[in-house]
Amino acid sequence: MKPYKKLSTIKAKIETARQRKDIKITHSVYDNSVQVEQRLSANSSIWLQVDDIQYPKDMQRRFPPHAFWGRMYALANTIRGIAQICDHQQTITHTINAKTKTGPGRRAEARKIFEIKQGNLLLRHIPSQAEIARLRKQIADLQGQQKQLIPQMRAENAEYLTQKKWDAEIQRRRDKQALTSGQFWHASRDAIKSYFNPPFDKNYLADTSARWRAALFLGCESVSYKTYGGNWGHRLSGTGRAYLCGIDDNGDEWGHIVHIYLSHDQYDNLELEATVEDAMSELFDVSTLLLDRCKRQGDLLFCPETIPNNITLSPQSGPWEVRESHTIDSDGLERNGAYFKSKNNITVTHTSHPTVTMPAGGYRLYTLRQIDAD
Repeated sequence: MKPYKKLSTIKAKIETARQRKDIKITHSVYDNSVQVEQRLSANSSIWLQVDDIQYPKDMQRRFPPHAFWGRMYALANTIRGIAQICDHQQTITHTINAKTKTGPGRRAEARKIFEIKQGNLLLRHIPSQAEIARLRKQIADLQGQQKQLIPQMRAENAEYLTQKKWDAEIQRRRDKQALTSGQFWHASRDAIKSYFNPPFDKNYLADTSARWRAALFLGCESVSYKTYGGNWGHRLSGTGRAYLCGIDDNGDEWGHIVHIYLSHDQYDNLELEATVEDAMSELFDVSTLLLDRCKRQGDLLFCPETIPNNITLSPQSGPWEVRESHTIDSDGLERNGAYFKSKNNITVTHTSHPTVTMPAGGYRLYTLRQIDAD
């Protein structure tokens, strides 16, 4: 096609093309000039209107996408490329000062030349009816391939949802078994939270311990912060209050509120990293370094320790009832306050807890220093 020389003719041709129903056309010329420079830009596009094939989303949200979805994306991109007949942008700059005597005239002429060139470029890309028919056939063939993928995508999603439902049922049975047996640490996080129902509006399950048969929940509050993009985000921050709870080996359920030390992040918010041992250290007033050596029976901890030189032990006549129903006994037992020792094995009995047996030696007794029952 020979280029048109008159701008009026070009504009009329473009306007006529805009009226077509089979294609969409955009064409704009912008003048962003300043005093010393003329700055012109043009944006032009021509595309076929295509009804996109609607297909199911990947329920598994895999990345990179599964083969079916990857193929579907590739076909969609190819279709968009075919439908986009023209997509053109151009910017030019002329050093023409608008304040000079000849400046306005030169600018008008330069703009006219630019518009003629850009208009002819657009008109050259307007497809014929035969070309549109050829493009539509290509698109129809590709969409036919897309339609063949849809049943496979649905089957993939159905299999995933069926397996997910079965996995959820298996987990529900495991949760039930774990909670029924008292070995709650084998249950899922959500099941543990629902079972113990910690007394905080917002809480976070920080840790569980099979050895101590305990779970630690941290009280939380929502903290707002600005992201790098300037938007507001929200995260959980600790409050310093925690809830240590569990199910004893005798089936008793218990819970204690405790204040524990939490580290701070770079914004001075309390972190959510703590262990069952951290809470027990506070509750029993014992170093976390000693807990590995301790044995527990209910509200009591027994830790092997060297008896200090300034502690004088006295013989214990008969069993020592430390607390109601908790009795320490040994042949040759000696004690003074929280310290005790024996040259023979030491047994700790309780009416409902299993008996604790400790080898001969020196020990210190630690007891709960505060009890805030749930």
